Amino acid sequence: MGVKTVKEWLAVVENPPRCCLSCDHYLAHRGEWEETATCRIFEANPPREFVEVENDCQSWVELIPF
Repeated sequence: MGVKTVKEWLAVVENPPRCCLSCDHYLAHRGEWEETATCRIFEANPPREFVEVENDCQSWVELIPF
């Protein structure tokens, strides 16, 4: 892994994209979009298009870092 790649990865870790995949309310088993994954806040299965869009949900919460 090159220095630039590590710096880019650290920047994402420090400021994750605000989308379902990085939200603590999104309940997925594999950490990626799943047809059966649900949002704990809305008790619904968000469609893939919504899950992958940044800054689309006002209820986004960052994952606990421990």
